[in-house]
Amino acid sequence: MPLSSGDMRLTRRILVALLVVITALVAVIAYRTATYAPVILIVMNVAYAAGAYPFGHLSDRLRRRSLLAV
Repeated sequence: MPLSSGDMRLTRRILVALLVVITALVAVIAYRTATYAPVILIVMNVAYAAGAYPFGHLSDRLRRRSLLAV
């Protein structure tokens, strides 16, 4: 079957197959991201809460520019 400019069936099949594969990959990535999102948010919240007190204490002791350098 020679490829010519008038025969687009093979090209269409390849594009449809690529679209199906890409859609499946996006669905898998979206599912995994949605699964880990709450855990990531909890870890971020704990990290910010743990750093708030020490940096608040430093901000009472240091000037603004010195604190930004830290």
